[in-house]
Amino acid sequence: HHWRGRAASLASHELKGHVLDVASGTGDLAIELVRKSPNVRVVALDLTPKMLRLAFDKTVHKGLSNKIQQTVGDALHLPFADNLFSSVTIGFGIRNIPDVTKAIREMTRVIIPGGKIVILEIVQSRGILSPATNFYFNTIIPLLGKIIAKDSEAYNYLRDSVEFFPTADGLTHLMEETGLANITCQTFGLGTVAIHVGTKHKA
Repeated sequence: HHWRGRAASLASHELKGHVLDVASGTGDLAIELVRKSPNVRVVALDLTPKMLRLAFDKTVHKGLSNKIQQTVGDALHLPFADNLFSSVTIGFGIRNIPDVTKAIREMTRVIIPGGKIVILEIVQSRGILSPATNFYFNTIIPLLGKIIAKDSEAYNYLRDSVEFFPTADGLTHLMEETGLANITCQTFGLGTVAIHVGTKHKA
């Protein structure tokens, strides 16, 4: 929740108009965006209708259904016109998309010039503590998932999906290659979580 709040804060700086939250799932990041910027309207897009139904129930419960609109859609083929949103966010979803580069290009297409893309994601740890953090992430977390959540398959998928996802530096380079500018990266959790922010070039 802290990391989502931080990502929402980075997205909401001088935010106005409409924001798109891609791979929104059950809507936690979309809700944080509205909390940080009460005047915005958020379009929460996800490929799975069941997730969006849960998200809708959550927004109704919190009294935010007039500020958040759930929409079924594919991150690789966003059903929106060019230059429409002031910002696009995606939280813990981009590593599940088969073509990360294409997804970022689509997100860039639909934001206005000068708009931001904010990506919150789990990444491979690098640095002096990486052996310890990687052991914890690759071994301990799946074990805890099996014991506590009774769902070892999901936590094994989490481990495997991170293994094949770019590092924080790799994602920065990928964003640069798609044409985004002024890219920043903040890492948390001993380097296992990163928030990247990129800006679309102004015309």
